[in-house]
Amino acid sequence: MKSNKLRVTIVGTGNKVGISRAHLMGYRYCPDDVEITGIYDMDMEAARAWKREFDLSQAVCFENFDQALANSDAMSICTPNFTHVDMVCGCLKHNVHVLCEKPLSNTIRELEKLKPLLRTSAVKGMINLNYRRIPALRYIEQLMTAGEIGQVYLYRHTMGGNRLANETIPMEWRMRRKQSGSGAIGDFCSHMLDMVHFILRLPEEGITKDFAARKSTFIKQRQGGNGPETVDNDDCAMIIGTLPNGGLVNFMVSRVGAVGNRLEIIGSKAIVRFEMAEPTKVKLQRREKGKAFGPEETVEAPAENPDWHATGVPPEFVACAENVREFIKAIRNHTLVPTDFYTGIRIQEEIESILQVSK
Repeated sequence: MKSNKLRVTIVGTGNKVGISRAHLMGYRYCPDDVEITGIYDMDMEAARAWKREFDLSQAVCFENFDQALANSDAMSICTPNFTHVDMVCGCLKHNVHVLCEKPLSNTIRELEKLKPLLRTSAVKGMINLNYRRIPALRYIEQLMTAGEIGQVYLYRHTMGGNRLANETIPMEWRMRRKQSGSGAIGDFCSHMLDMVHFILRLPEEGITKDFAARKSTFIKQRQGGNGPETVDNDDCAMIIGTLPNGGLVNFMVSRVGAVGNRLEIIGSKAIVRFEMAEPTKVKLQRREKGKAFGPEETVEAPAENPDWHATGVPPEFVACAENVREFIKAIRNHTLVPTDFYTGIRIQEEIESILQVSK
């Protein structure tokens, strides 16, 4: 008897960060709706090893992307940035639902071939802006919507990673502009720009385009396959801008060392703080009119998923897994995805605005 489960192929197994594992975790949240029937990676041995590691005995390791398209109902694209647009276009042309990692592209120009397909395709296309699923950030958005933070004076977000602070790590696609586009800016600002839109419910035009930015590359060479290679995109950056209401926004991004993922909003009625180390907790200081801010309290945000409290599971992975579940729910229920490709296009436009003014 033919199964009514969606045939899912995971494209790109990842040998560094491994975000594909988080996608797999999400599909396993939906055992009645999906089955992982395919794996595609340009390195066939890597695909076979991934199949064994995660006990995917029913999955086929496809030899090429066209073969994967012909045998899939839905795909997760977990490959380097420069491959995203062509793979997404392939999915839209072949009526394959697609969840793609961020950023959607390296440049705005690349996106021109995607836009006509978005206007005609009926499949679900979603960009994996998974930080929207983090309980504490969702709770902050609720506080903002309810008017409990008040007018935003300052919005400050810090993101980064520590792995690439090790100068002995060899050259990889993330450090090549041709493959990755911008470095830390494109990687982390994709999330940060999405979160400022999500939490503050900004108008479609978003942050005003008066960005100012400084970027630097501190580890200027990495060991490549044929000797030292030049790193030609950014290791870290500081960005400031203005919100539509006149409030100030500041992003700090770094791939060569970071003090976690932190968000702080100072408003006329409350100060709220978040750290990724505590994904279900919000630090909150309230203020009554005519008074100063009160003492800080810790609020536990609602989180029904037990994985948020599991040890050893990165919160970014749980957020991604929950996003995968939302993707499948949208397919099954014929509803809108939370972050479609138009969201990805808007974010790419904002990233390019930042790059144009960065020095």
